[in-house]
Amino acid sequence: MRLLVLTRQMLTQAVLPVDKGGGTDTFVSAFMRLANQMENLQLDIVALEPPDRPFADTSNVRMHYYRARRLHDLLWTFREGKNPLANAVLTVGMACFIVRTALRLARSHRYDAIYVIGGPIAGVSGIAVKWLTHLPLVMHFQYTYHFRSAPAPVRMLAAAFYRQADALIGNCKMLGTDATAIGMPASRCFAVTNWVDQAYFRPLPNREELRAKWNIPAGATAFLFGGRLCPTKHVDRIVDALRDLETPEMLFLFAGEGVVEPDVRSIADNNPAIRLLGTRGRDDLVELHNACDVQFWGSVDVDYPGLVVMEAMSSGMPVVTSDETMNALYAGERVDGTMIGAPRLARLYPPTRQGIRRAIAETVRRRAELAAVRPEVRAFALRHFGISNALKLVTIIAQAAGCERPVAAPSTMLSTSQ
Repeated sequence: MRLLVLTRQMLTQAVLPVDKGGGTDTFVSAFMRLANQMENLQLDIVALEPPDRPFADTSNVRMHYYRARRLHDLLWTFREGKNPLANAVLTVGMACFIVRTALRLARSHRYDAIYVIGGPIAGVSGIAVKWLTHLPLVMHFQYTYHFRSAPAPVRMLAAAFYRQADALIGNCKMLGTDATAIGMPASRCFAVTNWVDQAYFRPLPNREELRAKWNIPAGATAFLFGGRLCPTKHVDRIVDALRDLETPEMLFLFAGEGVVEPDVRSIADNNPAIRLLGTRGRDDLVELHNACDVQFWGSVDVDYPGLVVMEAMSSGMPVVTSDETMNALYAGERVDGTMIGAPRLARLYPPTRQGIRRAIAETVRRRAELAAVRPEVRAFALRHFGISNALKLVTIIAQAAGCERPVAAPSTMLSTSQ
């Protein structure tokens, strides 16, 4: 099966995670790794050219970069400032670059399907290429939208957009629920949770040595926040809860960067029990997962955990996080804690000053219990965030393309029991 993969993402071999404190394996990078472990899955990937360390071609994965990074970065800055014109120009402009590159490839090679991953830019590009090549289209969105509550013209536009897909995939079931509510056939909607490199994110045998390396005092309960330091991740609420908090048994580590970083630095400067580690690479993250006691306030949606949580749990790290989604479109909705093994392997608390402080206090009291369940956390992650998700994704794409599902090469480590 040969796929034409379209994305707005900038793919690089840099070791820094997407969220600066976690989130290493995006769907695209994980899919690339998977293709190199399959016997008959070939990918031609059209992506935004990175500033450095582009991926080299392999026998199964070939990269085709379009050069529009400066224009992209400029427009993205204005888009983040809620500029609708910049958003429209960014979508159309980047789509044109993607479509031009994709059509050049389609003239030279035979593809079984188009697989687009990301958001509206990738979706618009995929629809255009489908119209011009008549290839099946699989659209995979990494965000959960809420079109069913939008005005009628927006619902109609979104429904027409979704119906272009022969298969519509979301990171969680909510995307399909929203799409079917505005007219997308349920038989074409699927949910596939990401998977992480569980041969890399894993329990390490030398936890006490790692605690000493990261200067974690004996007997302290070490909390790790990894990810973007921004209000979307409730970091402003964590800072408010930590301000003037006296908990002698606590050590709080922030790994990441973002707009709330000055506030984090301010409380860290006045409290030796709070440390700002800044951006950390993959090797540091695995060590921190094993050295610390709990992954604190990782990003969660209603029924989908973020990559930071998946990576931490794959390393055997219990999770304490919000009982309300961090998805602004579904603000206030409750999180289904069973997706991360709550209440035994994870605990959820209200994202309020009082709720976060209670989470910290109860976690300190439960330190021994947290250490005891680490093997169970790892086992849970292997079942839920492992290679079975990747094989499910390949099966969906193969069905949409009318192909046999590619199989794993005999020499690869695709076992879910690794």
